[in-house]
Amino acid sequence: MDSQTPSSRIFEPTSRAFGDSWLQIRAKPAVYALIWLSLALAPYIFLGLVFSKPVSAAFNAFLEQSEQLLTSGTTPDRLPPELMMPFLKLSFWNLALWMVMALVNIYMGAVLAGTISRFREKTFPKYIDAMGLGWTRYYGFLKAVLYAAFLILARPLAVSIAGGLIGYFAASSAVPTVTFFISTFLFLSGLYKFGLGPFIHLSLNLSGRESCQLSRAFYIRRRPVVSMLFLFVIILPALLLLFLFTLLMSSGAIFGVGSLVFWLIYSFLQFLLMMTLVNFAMNTFEPEPEHTA
Repeated sequence: MDSQTPSSRIFEPTSRAFGDSWLQIRAKPAVYALIWLSLALAPYIFLGLVFSKPVSAAFNAFLEQSEQLLTSGTTPDRLPPELMMPFLKLSFWNLALWMVMALVNIYMGAVLAGTISRFREKTFPKYIDAMGLGWTRYYGFLKAVLYAAFLILARPLAVSIAGGLIGYFAASSAVPTVTFFISTFLFLSGLYKFGLGPFIHLSLNLSGRESCQLSRAFYIRRRPVVSMLFLFVIILPALLLLFLFTLLMSSGAIFGVGSLVFWLIYSFLQFLLMMTLVNFAMNTFEPEPEHTA
């Protein structure tokens, strides 16, 4: 179809993907509950415990140094040398945490793709089989994700780094602010164009490059459909989680029971939205049937 999609059908592919995900969960609730617990919730709890001490230590060092500068009456226009090392340590530990989580999430996507493929083959998925099938899909999915991530993040990161360096040496806060908005626009543009690439790989088993090319071509032809998909699976959930995190942080509950509530909601949303993206791709990009002589 071309880009002139009737308004009544713009939401249909996303709605169908959500509906398929819910039907599959209802068909095998025990399997999906185990996948969610083992690949979505448990890793966050485990990694949170492992990284809690170094992250807390780095955060406290950064906070302590910041308070010392404030009490001394220093209000620098740029990050002072005293804060550079605590800031880098805090950034390193947070980056390491999120990279490990990303690798686990990629495996979860591969596992979910295997279960959805079983449904499309008119069979029911099993937990142990799904975990094993996920490993067979993992490497290809990982390469597709890395390729898509490069296409999505290369330009925004380049602009952000350039803006940060210019702002630092020019002692100006205006330049990083402007480049932040430019980077955000470039990120969303890249996400819409190439974000479906890894999931197209799961559906068609194409290379990361071919999948991203097909994702870009589909976005050009069906721009409203892709925009609606990412609005409901990326942007709105991210805003909801940001609002919830801010609410818990302002009330102080983020360090108690609120933390568990936040990770429960976060992990379930991540699980459901990953499943929805896989279903969307498999609904939209179906392998051509093999013809026999």
